[in-house]
Amino acid sequence: RGLGDVYKRQSPSPEYPQEIKNSGKWNEETQKYEVEVVLSGKNLFDFSTCEEGKVFEGSGNIISAANGLLTDFIPCFPNSQYSRSRTGSTVVAFYDCDKNKIGFEIVGNTTFVTPEKCRYFRFSALKTIVDYTKIVACPGQTVMDYEPYREPKFFTLTLNKPLRGIGAVSYTHLR
Repeated sequence: RGLGDVYKRQSPSPEYPQEIKNSGKWNEETQKYEVEVVLSGKNLFDFSTCEEGKVFEGSGNIISAANGLLTDFIPCFPNSQYSRSRTGSTVVAFYDCDKNKIGFEIVGNTTFVTPEKCRYFRFSALKTIVDYTKIVACPGQTVMDYEPYREPKFFTLTLNKPLRGIGAVSYTHLR
C-alpha cells in the first residue's frame, strides 16, 4: 500500500464514506467557522419559469401541445424520493448536472425516485385537466398542501465553533 491508499481512507468519498463530525469552513482572517445555508420553501415548482405549449410524450421526448405546460429544470439530489401533484401527464424526465437527459419514467402515481447522477428533473402538465397554478413538487413520498414557490435565499452563518448538529432536520434538506 502506498501513501495514496492511506490518504484515500482518510478523505471522505463515495468509496470511503465517513461520518460527518462537524461542518464549517475555517476563515483564517476572521478566526471563525463559516457555514453556507440555503433557505427555501418546500414547493420546488416555479410556475413563472414554465414553457407554454409543450409536454413530454410517452417516450420522454418534448412535443408541442396547445394546452401543455413544461417545467423548467427543477434542482434535485440523486437517488432521492420526490412527489408532485397530479398533472394529467405521467412522464418525469431526469437530467445530469449539465442538463443532459439521462432518462425518464412513466410515473403512475405522484411519487418517483431520481436516478444516480440526477441533478434536475422536469415534468409537464395539461392545463385543461389540472389547476396548473397550484402544482406542487417537493422532496419526500407525500405531496404537501399547496404553498407558493419561494426563491431560495443564500447566506453564511458565522460561528465561533464548528457546527456539530442542528437537531431533528430531514437529511434530504441538508445535502
